Amino acid sequence: MKQSKLLIPTRHCAEEIDTISERLLVQAGYVTKLATGIYAYLPLAERVIEKISQVIEQELSTRNSIKMRMPNLLPQEYSLEECASQASENLFSVNDAASETYMLAPAHERSFMELIMKEVRSYKELPLSLFQTQMKYRDEAKKQRGLIDSREFLMTDVYSFHADQASLDQFYREMEESLERILIKCGLSFKVVNGASKRIGARALREFLIPTPIGQKIFCYASEGAYAATLAVATSDTITKKSHATYQPLEKTTIFDLQEAPLDQTIKPLFYLINETIVVLLLRADHLLNEEKVKHFFQQKQITALGEQELLDLIPDFNDKEIFEIIARFEVFADPSLADLVNAQLSSHTLDLAYRHVNFGRELIVTQFFDMQLVKEGDLAPNGQGILHFDRGISVAQMTKLAPAYASQVGAVFLDDQAQTQTLNMGYYGIGLTRVFALIVEMYASEGKMCWPQVIAPFDVHILPLDIHDPFQVELAKQLARELEQAGYDLLIDDRDVEATTKQQDASLIGCPIQCTISNKAVEGVIELEIKAKQAILEVRKEEVLSTLSILLQSE
Repeated sequence: MKQSKLLIPTRHCAEEIDTISERLLVQAGYVTKLATGIYAYLPLAERVIEKISQVIEQELSTRNSIKMRMPNLLPQEYSLEECASQASENLFSVNDAASETYMLAPAHERSFMELIMKEVRSYKELPLSLFQTQMKYRDEAKKQRGLIDSREFLMTDVYSFHADQASLDQFYREMEESLERILIKCGLSFKVVNGASKRIGARALREFLIPTPIGQKIFCYASEGAYAATLAVATSDTITKKSHATYQPLEKTTIFDLQEAPLDQTIKPLFYLINETIVVLLLRADHLLNEEKVKHFFQQKQITALGEQELLDLIPDFNDKEIFEIIARFEVFADPSLADLVNAQLSSHTLDLAYRHVNFGRELIVTQFFDMQLVKEGDLAPNGQGILHFDRGISVAQMTKLAPAYASQVGAVFLDDQAQTQTLNMGYYGIGLTRVFALIVEMYASEGKMCWPQVIAPFDVHILPLDIHDPFQVELAKQLARELEQAGYDLLIDDRDVEATTKQQDASLIGCPIQCTISNKAVEGVIELEIKAKQAILEVRKEEVLSTLSILLQSE
């Protein structure tokens, strides 16, 4: 491909752009920003994205997943479910000539469900896996991080449909391996973590995070094992020892008197309004509450912490009763780390109340214990896997099983081999192409330059005859191009009539993994060969280029 025939508007001036990826992609002529979170993907970017798509499609073909495409314009009646699955995002809506309202698709769960409900009726048609690569639209309210948070973004969505749970579980395991292989082929280092999803009916979520300082998602991982999870669902081990001490009489005291009491022996009561009902949450005083775990447990999107004034407003006789009489009116839930405490302290800074010798089954009757604590760095990792370390990351892929109750709710059913109606088992697996595209740049950028991994680079080799008026350089460039093309390399040839320094600067920005510079040594048949991934620059004769590349690239 001749560079003069491509639209590559390089810019060498530094722009006020926060992320490395957006700045370099704009400077190198891969993308142009049209508005906040909206970009034009120019020819170089399109080539990279197409190669990423090829990596994905080749892997999905091994899973017998079939490509198709859903519309971007969806009926407004889908919005209730789609909004529920993406509660934190605002949707784009449009009106047609008949004043009917539609939305630009943020997701396609409902669309695929509708398709399967209409077209799949028998167990004989299952299992079935479908995928699409499609633009999605979300009006992100959070601070933009260039292409990482663009409002129009490209994703590959894979949906699988199964007659039974065992089939879904097997495909789910296989797809985790496939997503890992895709990211590895694209040159990305990642962590696979347990996570929480806003998708309707989602369970067993696995998320693929790229560790990076600009990541907004905090996750933790075990120092001596494979455990990793986002903070929303992360758990830790708590070492407790059952006490057989005799229950002591309850004693009311002050918070001041409990200042020296061990925090791991102290109960902290929290009052929350959940689904218009007051519940009491009990937590160890040295722990923080993880509200995401509470929301998941109660299957609620919003919960409200109640302070002293809110409690007084909701419970008029609050000051006339002992706190345990008030607590007894409501359902009480406790963190498992409290289960073995005997003669514990109870301290509420919100209510300025404190007690000694508090015991479960006597002062406190617990409806249910469930994990509600927010893990801290340095906590014991689950199952004796060392301790928890924290890091930041950006999600590029995720996978989840959708609860049968959701499929049943929307009527996704089929007939089994006994002609009985059964509910479909469904899985979702998604990978963000434009995020992968941007994060490869973030990972491989060095000193203001890009260096694409070979498999997804826009071109394999960039040939630079520095002076197109030198017949020796032009002829050597033609001979080299013929040999490299015959060997299967994809070439970009800088045939422009510009200064040599401009060609070299542009080549550094474009970042092809192999660069062949032809200068005034062309008369001797000598080429400067640069392998950017190895930071290797050497001079070779034209006859040695292919063998040199073969040796150097095989040793990667």
